[in-house]
Amino acid sequence: MYSRNSKRALVWIVSLCLIFSSFGFVSAASTNDVKGHWAEAVINNWLNEGFITGYEDGTFRPEAKVTRQELTAFVNRSFSFKQLGPIQFTDVVKTDWAYADMSKAKAAGYINGYEDGTFRPRTEISRQEVAVIVSNLLGLGSSTSANSYMDAKDSPAWSKSAIGAVKDRGIMGGYPDGTFRPEQSVTRAEAVVLLDRALKSKTPSINTTTYDKAGTYGPLTGVQVIEGNVVISAKDVTLQNMTITGDLLLAESIGQGDVFLKKVTVLGKTTVNGGGENSIFFEDSVLGSVIVNKTNGAVRMVASGSTIVGEVILQSSSTLEETKLTGEGFKNVTLSEIMPDGSKAKLSGSFEAVNVNSNNITMDIPTGSVKTLNMNATSTGSSVNLGNTANVGSLTLDAVVSILGKGTLDKAQFNVSGASVQQTPTTINVAAGISATVDGKPAVTTPIPTPTPTPTPTPTSPTQSYSNTKAITSFDFAGLMPTVGGVINEETKTIALTVPFGTNVTTLTPSILSTGISIVPNSGAIQNFISGVTYTVTAENGTTQTYMVTVTAKSTVVAGANITIPAPASGITAWLAPANTTVFAEAANMTKLVGNGTTSTIVAPTTFGDYQLFLIDSVDSTKVSNSPVGTLTVAIGRPVDLGASGNFVILAKAGVSNNPGSMITGNIGVSPIAATAITGFALTLGSGAPFSTSTQVIGQVFAPDYASPTASNLTTAVSNMETAYTDAAGRASNFTELYSGNISGKTLVPGVYKWGTDVLINSGTDVTLNGGPNDVWIFQIAGGLTQASATKIILSGGAKAENIFWQVADTMAIETSAHFEGIVLGKKAITVGTNASINGRLLSQTAVTLDQNTIVEPASASN
Repeated sequence: MYSRNSKRALVWIVSLCLIFSSFGFVSAASTNDVKGHWAEAVINNWLNEGFITGYEDGTFRPEAKVTRQELTAFVNRSFSFKQLGPIQFTDVVKTDWAYADMSKAKAAGYINGYEDGTFRPRTEISRQEVAVIVSNLLGLGSSTSANSYMDAKDSPAWSKSAIGAVKDRGIMGGYPDGTFRPEQSVTRAEAVVLLDRALKSKTPSINTTTYDKAGTYGPLTGVQVIEGNVVISAKDVTLQNMTITGDLLLAESIGQGDVFLKKVTVLGKTTVNGGGENSIFFEDSVLGSVIVNKTNGAVRMVASGSTIVGEVILQSSSTLEETKLTGEGFKNVTLSEIMPDGSKAKLSGSFEAVNVNSNNITMDIPTGSVKTLNMNATSTGSSVNLGNTANVGSLTLDAVVSILGKGTLDKAQFNVSGASVQQTPTTINVAAGISATVDGKPAVTTPIPTPTPTPTPTPTSPTQSYSNTKAITSFDFAGLMPTVGGVINEETKTIALTVPFGTNVTTLTPSILSTGISIVPNSGAIQNFISGVTYTVTAENGTTQTYMVTVTAKSTVVAGANITIPAPASGITAWLAPANTTVFAEAANMTKLVGNGTTSTIVAPTTFGDYQLFLIDSVDSTKVSNSPVGTLTVAIGRPVDLGASGNFVILAKAGVSNNPGSMITGNIGVSPIAATAITGFALTLGSGAPFSTSTQVIGQVFAPDYASPTASNLTTAVSNMETAYTDAAGRASNFTELYSGNISGKTLVPGVYKWGTDVLINSGTDVTLNGGPNDVWIFQIAGGLTQASATKIILSGGAKAENIFWQVADTMAIETSAHFEGIVLGKKAITVGTNASINGRLLSQTAVTLDQNTIVEPASASN
């Protein structure tokens, strides 16, 4: 057991050891065995940067193999990962020289352990493992390019897509004999070169905005979008009405001062290193992950109003309070294993789950409730004090801890001897062979009120405790484009996925992440998803949890278009039936496709609506699918009808302002605001003319105070613009909440995409829309849309801007030098940064702001 603050000391000791003698190395002395080596230049550069070091004998040993723990050290130094995270691998201990690096790697999320709970730190790392790590580091999408290597096309699902992705990015390649050699170990020279390419390929550094003086920042109304990271380094700072696209840091220099976040959304993580015992206030704010790590003293954080905080990780003494709350507040709280001995945590409010991984700490719950409290195996020596009005719904004890106070416990599970509970839970369950106490008396399992004898459980070792975690945390079909992720319902233990129509649901291969030690069927195993598939997760302690996975095939296509789909297997016939068909019976109004194991083409119906896909065994007529296995929606073939608003490249109700120097191809119109709201164009209006002109506009400029019939025409155009907005917003969606709204670097196929959040295209990442000249994209965005500087929307495969519609409910910003494609149907303001270019239309129900832009209208979408 470690003494008070010894865990922090250990981290510093390990870090210093790495600096001076990382796995036997000395500081970057000149090495005598890389001269003339193919990787000489890169190795020398990394030596100078301090990312790597040589050995005491003056060598670098470029051809020596790299272990998994050594690679984490390479990655953490070069990518500057410093955040520590909890690790519970069975073959890793805190005295290992690479413990801190493995902790950082786990926190950064680029490497995982094995299904048996090990990390295998001394195992040589393979090329396919490095491909996965690089893909995780860069957030690369799925790829099928691994099929070009004769020995990688049959690689397991966990590595195959990553092999293709790093090939596409030019970071890893194959050998002259056409192989990739996925299981071959990586040398030190190869590791340095591959990581150097990845480092140069990664997204450029994110901009950082710093608030270093007391004051209130942000608009009184509306929302200010801050691109990149934000640092608060002074006390008495208030941020209001902001969306921060990167991370938020409350720096140590805040001291004991206060910080207020009012109506602030943080899309990245929030780190709290400063603040006092009456300090950090979240009001009507949304934060995903909050990490608290203050060197000296405690921090108090208060959530109020509609605030939602997805996860809080406490690495130092902290107080969490909920007051006047209408939102979900602090949902999940984890007390990290790196909390110093003697730390204190205080929780007042209603918490979904609290996980205690810290040993020798004290946690007070004076009021409120905790739905699930897990005292995990690493929490030995800790205690929890429940106040008179506090309640814990379900308590699991996997460590020798004490639960004190006069609060109430509904259920308690004892999995380790020596634990004690002062309260008397309503329901008690004691694992076999375990000796614990309840209210000073031996803990006894609550009898089951039934005359049926309870089977004698298999005894377990009283000296060994095992984790009972057994959840599926991620389920997707990464081989599809775009990646299809599952919606996990923990209440019903079900997982639902929607795949594109025509997908062969009999040969899908899932990729699964789980907290258990094993899962059946396993990740990467091909499954037949015509019916639901049951997955069973087994925990360390032998308990199991089952999930039912169902797959629905659904797509939206052009009426009467040719549809190419994978034909069903030989002997199976596919039938496309009307939407109201629930039980199959052959009829003339159905489209028949006889299976031959190859792709085939059918013609979509010409009537809009849903159609059902049945699969029938033509050999055994008794094998009839009683319910459809897929849905085809005929809807998006028609673009959004812009009506008269399609006569304008820019149309706005509240004005168009321009920093001179723009070049606009197409007509500009405003209504009901008058011509005075069009600024920066040096307009010329002839006597009694219905429009004005400008040297910056290849077209005409219209306003309602110009000669008839301009006012009437503009009223119609604005009405048509509003109708088009409603039409776009009402289309049935094919993809919902894809990539959580961050489409940076993604390739998107035709369809209707729906988000209840903001949508982001981040710096250094372009978006590609890949489809044919008749394909349609509709993006339904309930929040705002931000495209970062110098990024591009790229059209491929013949896609056309007139068939791309961005329906945006909040503000839209196209930043400096960016290039945008498509028609914007905006509810609020549209701002275009300096030198940005647009191939499309800007149709805003408020105002449009320009700055030396080039905007060209596409062909009319209403033609």
